[in-house]
Amino acid sequence: MTSLQHPDHDTRCDEPCAGNGAASSPWRLATERDFNRIVEMNECLNVEDPSETMPFDRAMMLRTLTEVRVNPIRGAVAVLELNDRRCGYALLISFWSNEFGGEICAIDELYVEPEFRGRGFATQFIQSLASGDSRIWPRRPAMIAVEAYRTNPRAKALYERLGFETSPNHTLTLILAGRRIEV
Repeated sequence: MTSLQHPDHDTRCDEPCAGNGAASSPWRLATERDFNRIVEMNECLNVEDPSETMPFDRAMMLRTLTEVRVNPIRGAVAVLELNDRRCGYALLISFWSNEFGGEICAIDELYVEPEFRGRGFATQFIQSLASGDSRIWPRRPAMIAVEAYRTNPRAKALYERLGFETSPNHTLTLILAGRRIEV
């Protein structure tokens, strides 16, 4: 498997698929050749919208990309490519929810370079995930989850416009293995 794809999703393909409405999408599955560019964009994301808990860590991002490549059951990585320029990426993580009765597609990261924002690329990507008409994640998930930092109202507004709502559940985290940083 050369692309970062979920092994149960056998309808995914790296090239536009015949009969697939997503065939004209500028989003495609990432390959290992995209890793360095994705890491560059991840650094830009972390400069623009820094984590409140974790600093940018190039090695951690490369480990994440490798983990998804080696264990594609974990999710998928997508790249936005326009005129042979990789100008965005999405990191999708899969998990099963008993509460929602199916697979959850968690958008762990979604980044589009500033000059390409406002053109509907993120909207198209999320709508294709929701409809199941995506060659990145072709099976319609039971739920799509996404997080936005309090300091990023533009991202939160996009997600709310697309129908996302604040969860009534509180997410509590316990950071292990020496990953906590002092802020």
